[in-house]
Amino acid sequence: MFRMYVYPGNKIWFINCGIPPEQIYELDWWDDVDLLPEQLGISLSADDKETGRSSAVRVTCVPAQHNSGEYSTITSCNVGARSYPSIMWDI
Repeated sequence: MFRMYVYPGNKIWFINCGIPPEQIYELDWWDDVDLLPEQLGISLSADDKETGRSSAVRVTCVPAQHNSGEYSTITSCNVGARSYPSIMWDI
């Protein structure tokens, strides 16, 4: 299932764009959620299941500032994703 992780207060904007509310999750700074491969539509091989590789992806909301003009600064969050045991992405 398609999921969106958004900063608190932004959910209504996505709902107004037609995205179903049950697919939108609000995360504040340093909040995280663990996603299992099945939740991402990924099938693990028998070897991966035995060794525990790729058992989950942790999505974390990290602080960010975005400049939208000369004097305007928007405080929001970027999303970092980490798979276990040790791969990190900034998305």
